[in-house]
Amino acid sequence: MTAIDIAVICLMAICLVVGVGEPLARRRLYSMRGAEGDNDTERLLLQKEMLYGAIRDLDFDFQTGKVDQKDYANSVNSLKEKPCKSCGSSMLLILW
Repeated sequence: MTAIDIAVICLMAICLVVGVGEPLARRRLYSMRGAEGDNDTERLLLQKEMLYGAIRDLDFDFQTGKVDQKDYANSVNSLKEKPCKSCGSSMLLILW
């Protein structure tokens, strides 16, 4: 085995270690630093989508006559003013 063969093998080993180890190190760093904010954002987006879905279902029930107008108005207002637990305040949803 010549010196060039050994250099090529070492270079391939280094590339393999970096290629496998870098994503693992990045995942660990991400979980230690940035995951808290992303989880809050994801949770808030999920909560928003659930509220929008509930309002859409309520609209459909109102249009089909399953819910009367008084109950519809009360339910929509309570859904629009759903408290945001992470913010500690009531957030008014801006609907399209």
